[in-house]
Amino acid sequence: MSRRSAQATCANLNHTRSNPRVRFCLDCGGAVNPAAPPRTCGQALHQERMRERARFCADCGRQLIADD
Repeated sequence: MSRRSAQATCANLNHTRSNPRVRFCLDCGGAVNPAAPPRTCGQALHQERMRERARFCADCGRQLIADD
């Protein structure tokens, strides 16, 4: 499933919020608030998010967990 098609069906509420605190959706990787202040992410943060079962990084949009 591509990132674009995932956005169309994504149920994450960050897509409907007027001012979400994250730059990218954790479920589909789509940009939800490009104006959010950028945070530095790296391997340690990505590993933490993978343990939390986030499919994408909320800071950089990188895919963390492979599609099934």
